Amino acid sequence: MHRRENVYFWNHVRYAVVAIAVLPIVFMTASNVLAHEASPGAHQHIDGDPLDIIAFDTGQMELWFDDVYQYFGYYAWGSVLIFNNGELVEKYSDDYHDGYGATVFTPVSNTKPAENPWEIDTVMSAGTTGMTVTQKIEYTDTFSYYKMTWTITNNSDATYTDCKFFHGGDSYFAGDDRAQSYWDENLGMVYLRNPGVSGLMGFYGGAGSRADRYFGGYYSTGNAQAVAGELSNTVDPAFLDAGYHLQWNRASLAPGESWTITAYEKWTEAGNVQVLAPADQTVTKGDTIDLAFTIQNFQATTDTFTFEAESELGWPVSYPNGNSIEIPSGQSATVIVRVAPPAGSDESEDTITLTATSANDESVFNEDSVKLTGTPGEVITPEDPEDTTHRHHDGGWCFVSAAGTSSNAGILILAAIFLGLGCIIRFRTAKAHVDK
Repeated sequence: MHRRENVYFWNHVRYAVVAIAVLPIVFMTASNVLAHEASPGAHQHIDGDPLDIIAFDTGQMELWFDDVYQYFGYYAWGSVLIFNNGELVEKYSDDYHDGYGATVFTPVSNTKPAENPWEIDTVMSAGTTGMTVTQKIEYTDTFSYYKMTWTITNNSDATYTDCKFFHGGDSYFAGDDRAQSYWDENLGMVYLRNPGVSGLMGFYGGAGSRADRYFGGYYSTGNAQAVAGELSNTVDPAFLDAGYHLQWNRASLAPGESWTITAYEKWTEAGNVQVLAPADQTVTKGDTIDLAFTIQNFQATTDTFTFEAESELGWPVSYPNGNSIEIPSGQSATVIVRVAPPAGSDESEDTITLTATSANDESVFNEDSVKLTGTPGEVITPEDPEDTTHRHHDGGWCFVSAAGTSSNAGILILAAIFLGLGCIIRFRTAKAHVDK
């Protein structure tokens, strides 16, 4: 009797183990199906804080800031490429902008490098023209901005002229569809504010990639202007429900040539003073670099602001023009922070944070940061790393693999382990029957 009860016990254990093995497979399959049903195409995801970024295979994008989506309808955002082939104007775009008269890009690849979970590389082709767009998204966790790099390459035998690239869409800034648009000439940034929400959502070109044209206002007008090939260089602060776009121009692109554009999109914390850092910078160690920050005063009256910079690595900072400035209501000013990284033969990445505080009310303050890379004055050849293990972080789980194993593969491995346990228990149960 005791042996029969023992057999029943091991049977139940075996069923439980098999169920545990099957459930992850079911969950993984269902998740993949739901993700594809809810998305316009294959996608990659950077799961960060405060930014979550999703890139689709035709250039469409989705982004969440502090767990609130920032693009209307989740992914009303993307890019447009226009060029002249000598006979007609070619227009290609993501799935969102194609409703305004462009042809959708042909997906080529959409991947995350195994060694870097904070990057997404998307390659798209412009039909059979030989033009390709490679979009690289890079994010540093805990930062409130991310970097985009587009490399447009002409792989054909013909020279294309009047090349234009656009990026933007319809916003849902701060979870409120009432954004108003503005332009900051100092930064070359188009940005949004919401009534009652004084933080910013802004878009600007990187170093050497200042946008040629811009638009902020009625989202449909912006989309139409982008696909038509010319933004109007206007914003409309009085219009609610705004989106924005930036435009970059190049006269021609010969066979084999590439055109690289960098840009940043950022969010700031609420406050009646706003601090906007410049694009990421690079400096040779032992030299100095001047960083131009913008301070905006959204108070109802003129105010004087003191500002102080801090280097995460302790690099010396100074203020060649002083560290206080008077700014009228609704206006902005540029202030300079000089950074002097000490000489060195290694490469270091520093974060420079500027905090501006009202001289009349210390509760009115804000800050922003810029990433500053210090490079050695001489070329240093790094040794080959001994540890080739790649570590991936996805949704709080950590998978370690020598070949960049994905999280789904990890789930399958766990399932295989449980199935193996089920087989062992089944053998033991069968043995118990024979012994009986």
